[in-house]
Amino acid sequence: MQILMQAYYKELAEISGFAPDTVENHEICVRKYFDFATNQLKIDPLAAGARDLLQWMRHLKEQNLSRSRLTHHKAALKYLFGLHLNAEMLQVLSEWLAVRHNFKNSGFSDALFISKKGNRLAIRTMEVNMRKLIDRLGLKVHFNVTCHTLRHYAEYRIMPSQVEKISCNFHPF
Repeated sequence: MQILMQAYYKELAEISGFAPDTVENHEICVRKYFDFATNQLKIDPLAAGARDLLQWMRHLKEQNLSRSRLTHHKAALKYLFGLHLNAEMLQVLSEWLAVRHNFKNSGFSDALFISKKGNRLAIRTMEVNMRKLIDRLGLKVHFNVTCHTLRHYAEYRIMPSQVEKISCNFHPF
């Protein structure tokens, strides 16, 4: 956890330019959340699902925190999960980029994701592949999974400033 908190501090203080007191407030919020998730919910704090996070927010509301304090807690978690997700995404992208050159004609396109032929991967192809994967895994999804819905999911899970960075840096379509 210490390494994660160091990365969290760096993200808030050095990269996002938060004031020292704001960084301290966010760190306190995250530590309280970790304590609650570990001791009350008995889960890995970083593996929390929506229900777990709702329980955390209910717990905070039961403490009669001010609206401002609740907002601090929400923002702290948003940055925490954005940082955690970004680390995972960077790992996956690094692994992909290490093998991308093995694809036929991979040097012909600068697109991040390419087809078997080395062309830019079409949105419709990605959607068909995603549907096949969902079906193969037996997942029950009650909505149409498209690149558009995945983008909105990413915007929900990642802090907005990170979405802008990802959008600007990666053009997979």
